[in-house]
Amino acid sequence: MQLLNKEASKRIFAHTWYLYPLFIGIITLLWYWGFQAFHLPSAHQQLVMFFATNIYNESFATDLQNYYYAPESLRQVSAFHSLPSATGYYSKLQIYLNKSDILVLDKKTIDEFKGYQDRFFVEINDYVINYYGLSNYEYYEYTDASEVTHKYGIKLKGREEEHFLQRYMMFDEGYDYYIMLSISSVNLGFVNSMDNIYYDNAITYMKHLLELKI
Repeated sequence: MQLLNKEASKRIFAHTWYLYPLFIGIITLLWYWGFQAFHLPSAHQQLVMFFATNIYNESFATDLQNYYYAPESLRQVSAFHSLPSATGYYSKLQIYLNKSDILVLDKKTIDEFKGYQDRFFVEINDYVINYYGLSNYEYYEYTDASEVTHKYGIKLKGREEEHFLQRYMMFDEGYDYYIMLSISSVNLGFVNSMDNIYYDNAITYMKHLLELKI
């Protein structure tokens, strides 16, 4: 027995036709979301850097990844930037403090965090310095109220020094620059959390920047 004749089918379609493109649209969106989720790199597969400079050669991030050892798990290196004198600098800094693995900041900016560095930057203690061979560098140091000295960054460039990175970016020549590791990075190996012990690209590429010879 035919449940619906042609006339009934036409009436139903006339009242529900809009559901069909809606259904197709939902299926398409779900497929696109699944495709993107599967192909986009995870936080462990990408390295995000912020520079308090003006990057004028956009090949910098690609060159850094291509010329230095990158494990197969590292699929993307991204570099964001803004000079401290630029409009909107602090808005960008606020965003990338929590999104970056590595930050290259001028001393004036870092000084503004005095007393609160541990909320944003990884303290580089003696064990980390010895383990990663970082003893020959100058550090950004802060002495707290208890007269305990903490190291939060490694000097990358003096205010009047020439540096290889100037091939790619312009620095504010009035200040020293330091490399800082963001406390929110998931690529610090054992340094900040044993949960991510196998992912240390932030420290690996911090060393690359310090030894830069691209």
